[in-house]
Parts: sequence; structure tokens; C-alpha cells
Amino acid sequence: MSPIGNTMMSEVSEVKSKRLIAAFVVALIATVLFVLPTTAFAGSGGTEFDPIWTMLEGWIKGTLGRVIALIMIIVGVTFGIRQQNIMAFVMGPAAGIGLFYSPTIISAMMTAGVVVAS
Repeated sequence: MSPIGNTMMSEVSEVKSKRLIAAFVVALIATVLFVLPTTAFAGSGGTEFDPIWTMLEGWIKGTLGRVIALIMIIVGVTFGIRQQNIMAFVMGPAAGIGLFYSPTIISAMMTAGVVVAS
């Protein structure tokens, strides 16, 4: 092989080894960040937004939310019949049910405080 070919090969090898080292460093940092915390604080703090959450949850689970869910169901059924498509028929009730249960699902997801065994 010519000297130019050897130089190019060594440059390619050097770039590959730098990428490998960078990937190793990123993996090492990610591992340290996952191992060091002793407690996960999901949903902790933020009490200044509790009144807003309570108001929105009341709207969604109250009369307003039921009316919106009913409208979604009626519109979905109407479009399903008009387009003769089962997916349009299913999307209305699914959206209405999703709207009604969304505060419960969000609360369940955001209030998990998991303590890691030491």
C-alpha cells in the first residue's frame, strides 16, 4: 500500500476510536446518573398549580366534561354513519371516554414516588 493509503487508513481508524471513546463516556455518564439517585421524585412539588389542576379536573369530570364527552360521542357516531366507516364511529366514543378518564390517568402517572432500595 502507498504511504497515502496508510495515512488515510490511520485517520479513519483514529476517527473510529474517538467515536468509540465518546460513546463510552456518554454511556458511563448515563449509568452514573441512573445509579446515583436514591429516590425518584415524580410529581413532587409544584403545589402552586394545585388550584388550577383542581379547577380543570372539576370541569372535565363535572357537567362541562360530560357535555363535551357526549358531543364527541354524537359527532363520532354521526361521522361514522355518514362516512360508513367504523373507525370514525369508534373515535368519538373513544375520545369522550379518554377525556373523562384523563385526570385519573394523569394523576396516577404523576404521583409515583419510588424509593430505591439501598
